[in-house]
Amino acid sequence: MFSGVVSEVASERRGGVLTFGIAAALWASSTGMYAVMQQMNIAYDVEERRGFLRARATALGLSLLFVVLVIGAFSLVVLGGVIQDWIGRRMGVSDTLLNFFIVFRWVVIVLALLVAIALIYDRAPSRKRRFALLTRGTIVATAALVIASLAFRVYVANFGNYSATYGSIGAVIVLMLWFYLAGLVMLVGAEIDALAEARAQSGSAIARGAALTGD
Repeated sequence: MFSGVVSEVASERRGGVLTFGIAAALWASSTGMYAVMQQMNIAYDVEERRGFLRARATALGLSLLFVVLVIGAFSLVVLGGVIQDWIGRRMGVSDTLLNFFIVFRWVVIVLALLVAIALIYDRAPSRKRRFALLTRGTIVATAALVIASLAFRVYVANFGNYSATYGSIGAVIVLMLWFYLAGLVMLVGAEIDALAEARAQSGSAIARGAALTGD
């Protein structure tokens, strides 16, 4: 779908349309990320203290990060088998090298998702905290996103015949549904981290109180 649209626009010399489309897509994606930021503020029980321009710039940066890392990882989940078969046909590599590619691919997928989710959890809420790559929330969100992507891949490949029902817009419907799953998973992970931090702070307050009273 993507390559078809770009080829059509480029072949008819409508660069202005393509530029406008990219700008509109960036604005729409940053608006979606801005909504995620507000929901994370609710999860961490903080108020938005950043100005409008700074918040929007943060949303745009996180959107670009999401596209590069998360969508890249999602593509490896969905298209990894296709890439592996293509490498095997073009290069005639051994089974050992193909197995190495499978392991390497999943290492890249997990690391990309972990880094992306951790950075979103670090920058999206309006608060200061020490960056942490491995937390309960990032681990749960990464695992859930991988499982959701695999399940969605199986569903689309075997049960969801979007092309026959909706035509070319079916690819857009598939991608929007996965975006919804990704946003839901990230919010659940943020809520887990928020609850864990609140519990840790409560435990520290109780310990300090006990130390002061000598109990």
